[in-house]
Amino acid sequence: MPLHDFVCRACDHRFEALVDGGRSARCPRCGGTNLERQLSSFAVTNRGARPRRRCEGNAACAACCDGAGPENCPMG
Repeated sequence: MPLHDFVCRACDHRFEALVDGGRSARCPRCGGTNLERQLSSFAVTNRGARPRRRCEGNAACAACCDGAGPENCPMG
C-alpha cells in the first residue's frame, strides 16, 4: 500500500495515510474526505552502507580529488 501525504481542506490538518487501490483516505482529526494530496518527501539513511574507500590518487580517482592525492581526498 502506498503512503501519501494529505492536507484536509476542512480543518487544515496535515497527515500521512496508507491508501489501498480505489479506497480514499479520511482525515484523522475531523473525518473529512475533502483532501489535497501533497508531494511526499522521503528520507535516506546510510545504515548498512559500505565503508568509504580512501583516495589512492590514481587515474580512476582523479574525478573526485583532481589527482591531489590521498591526503586531500574528500571521501576520506
